[in-house]
Amino acid sequence: MRYVISDIHGNFKLLINLLNKIKFSQKDTLFILGDLIDKGTEVDKVLKLIFRDIRKNVFVIAGNHEHEFIKYVKFLINENESDDVIFKKSNEFLKLKNPINFEIIDEILNLPYYYEEKDFLLVHAGIPCDENGFPLSIKNVSKEELVYDRRFKNENFIPQNFKCVIFGHTPTIKDGKMGNIIKYQRPNTRGNKVTDYYKIHIDTGNYLSKTLGCLCLDTMQEFYVTEN
Repeated sequence: MRYVISDIHGNFKLLINLLNKIKFSQKDTLFILGDLIDKGTEVDKVLKLIFRDIRKNVFVIAGNHEHEFIKYVKFLINENESDDVIFKKSNEFLKLKNPINFEIIDEILNLPYYYEEKDFLLVHAGIPCDENGFPLSIKNVSKEELVYDRRFKNENFIPQNFKCVIFGHTPTIKDGKMGNIIKYQRPNTRGNKVTDYYKIHIDTGNYLSKTLGCLCLDTMQEFYVTEN
């Protein structure tokens, strides 16, 4: 099965509980739409799990928090800082309890900013559209727009004549409640496949809502875990 999740923000406990709930195995693939880092207290454990323990089964794209980290590390490299200084300052930037190694730092530095298949597009914040609602070519969109632009979350912002866009970045709020995945279904569809939707907003705001959500792309089933 293929699963997608976003904005983990260092919440290792909820991530583990969610992987256990979906019975994540070597036969599955997990897509993560960025923002692994910051806010939570166990970022180091999250990074080591994703980039070391289950790396072969995980595809990660950059969020705005990774984007800021990437810019910072590249600045250090351009300043010709030594490897020791880059290692030290990178870990200080992430405010980790335990340091990560250069292999994981390199993994973050080389993250893509979107992932696309025939039926869907995965991105952290969304993609800009023209005045008629038609998405611009993603190859011509800046990295900043892909990780920061919040217009895509607006309920009335519906991409026209385009595949389903799945995104995070801004915590979902539905009927005044935070923590639920929001799907925008196309008319006259059953809702059991990804092509039945215009867009899907999956940042459940776990650092505020204490709930982490996950969507199965093959069944469109939603899964949630909540802190006790």
